[in-house]
Amino acid sequence: MLYACVTETREVKPPVRGFTLAGCSSCSFAYHIERSYMNEDVQQHYSIHEDGSYQFNQAIHPDKIISIAKHILDGRFFRGKAFCDPDATKYYLVLQLAEHEQEVFACMFLDNQNRLISFEKLFYGTIDQASVYPREIVKRALMLNAAAVILAHNHPSGMSEPSVADIAMTKTVKSSLALIDVRVLDHIVVGSDGSSVSFIERGYMAG
Repeated sequence: MLYACVTETREVKPPVRGFTLAGCSSCSFAYHIERSYMNEDVQQHYSIHEDGSYQFNQAIHPDKIISIAKHILDGRFFRGKAFCDPDATKYYLVLQLAEHEQEVFACMFLDNQNRLISFEKLFYGTIDQASVYPREIVKRALMLNAAAVILAHNHPSGMSEPSVADIAMTKTVKSSLALIDVRVLDHIVVGSDGSSVSFIERGYMAG
């Protein structure tokens, strides 16, 4: 549950063989495999086929699959291509946020062609709520010269269903960013079970 604040603040498993990852659209699929936090170069583990699918080159433990998936999605978003795949966005945000044990509010800052400039986790809260400061989001958007943003936060204690407070906070942030001509394209809520909900798909972004 998010609250908009007007005061400023500073704030050993068997290996998997021959697994192919081809355009996974399920946000929950990868989350239910154990997370890995290794910073090694994962490109050595897979090759890319002409049809766009990915083939693991060697036996690989399940706890590395998430690292590889995240690496692939990072590449998609930071290659300079325009954002055009809502499913990939949800998948990326699940990988980024579902693991947290407290609420985290994040923003994807986009340029005027909807290309990702930066993904940033801005505010941290408790297990069931977080305070969001629209002024800080506005300042960061100006600093990055962003033209649009996608808001995101997690629900560590349950499902991804937005609360009334989440919807109200989104309207407040949207109004604040509109003053500097920055559009809010969507707000994605990520559940602790790996599910996700899009405000735009639910019709919550109107008005």
